[in-house]
Amino acid sequence: MPSTATTLTVLTVNFACRDVAPLSGCDNCATRFGLIADAISGTNLSAYSGLPDLDSVDVIIAQARLRTLTHELGTAAENFADVTAALSARGFVHSTGDSAPTASDPQCADAPGPLFDLADKQGFVTAEDIRTYQMSEIAAFKDSVAAALGGAGLAYSVVMGGDFNEDAYAAAASATPDCSLITDQLTVQKMGAVGLDLPAACATGAIGPYTWDTSTNDLAAIFSDGDSYEASLLDYLVYSSSSDGALTGAATPNEVSTLRAADAWAGVFCESDIFGTLAPSAPGTAHALTDHNIVTATFALPVTGGGGGAAAATAAFEASVAAWREPSGAQEAACGQQGAVCFYDTNCCEAAFSWTGVEQHCVYYECTPDDDDFAQWLVIALPLLGGVLLLACCGAALCYWRRRRRAAGKPAAEASRGEAVIGEAA
Repeated sequence: MPSTATTLTVLTVNFACRDVAPLSGCDNCATRFGLIADAISGTNLSAYSGLPDLDSVDVIIAQARLRTLTHELGTAAENFADVTAALSARGFVHSTGDSAPTASDPQCADAPGPLFDLADKQGFVTAEDIRTYQMSEIAAFKDSVAAALGGAGLAYSVVMGGDFNEDAYAAAASATPDCSLITDQLTVQKMGAVGLDLPAACATGAIGPYTWDTSTNDLAAIFSDGDSYEASLLDYLVYSSSSDGALTGAATPNEVSTLRAADAWAGVFCESDIFGTLAPSAPGTAHALTDHNIVTATFALPVTGGGGGAAAATAAFEASVAAWREPSGAQEAACGQQGAVCFYDTNCCEAAFSWTGVEQHCVYYECTPDDDDFAQWLVIALPLLGGVLLLACCGAALCYWRRRRRAAGKPAAEASRGEAVIGEAA
């Protein structure tokens, strides 16, 4: 877009295609993609509703319900070729390189402990804990990009968007969106880390309408867990940061619409979101072309000036991404915030990545602030108490595990962050 532009209009859409076994065949991807491509083409406007005027849209963020290691849409590129061609015909250029993540991209280590149970989504480490680790990485990446662009003396805006899978209303859906339902502080904290103040944005009307709603989206109703009403606010467009401080975190209005075909389309739908085609399926019809509603927002851009323009911005961004691929980038940032489940100190955030700015330590399987004197007292007192009891009962020499962080500048031979040292004095 021209450097003289004063606004940026962004659209985010979740294509809802899980083309991986055993879910392949559950989402009717080919059928829906053909209809979505037709809607995008603009040649049959009366047959569709809910798609904003693409002539006024600058950027489209497309994603799916489930990512594979090779494709951001959860299916092979040839399967959404019609959508790609339709967007190209409307002037859109895929400018992010190969679909990502790819098998060669860096992958962070799994969060500690067993994965959550497939049936009830609970376990020692819950889905919510895993999401906290993920959101830590996303927020830190946003800060890294902003720092790189700002360091190059460029005018910039960092906009984030998509299905964050963080429900502002904590699944407490009412017939109409209600800001008083924004009570889950962890969700507020997560979205705040990427630049969206949920309570404030809802109070001003910038956000509010559901983006996943079984009462207005019949495909969402088919994908839901039962016959009861379900609605969530999961998809957002966020002004995360800008070289113009007045624009950073601005509550930009998010417009929500349901992409629908006037005539119902037919498909085969699976009864289970886990077992897919291994479980019973049945024919059905729907009008909605994706289960998540479309979100569109227009962001004010900072006044340009200084720096080297697009070339300098591209170089700064690519350098930031390259640094992010190092162990000190993504892996360090994918850490546990205060209250997250942990096994080792290495699981918890250092001060640079902590949302409170305070380094976190793993204290009895929970990330705890470095300044929590009581928790630190427990760490010292309980092992000592155990040692006294061991000596009293067994008469054995005290040998215990102590965890410490490697201080800056100390040789690698010394204990590194999170290593266990046996038989070392306190």
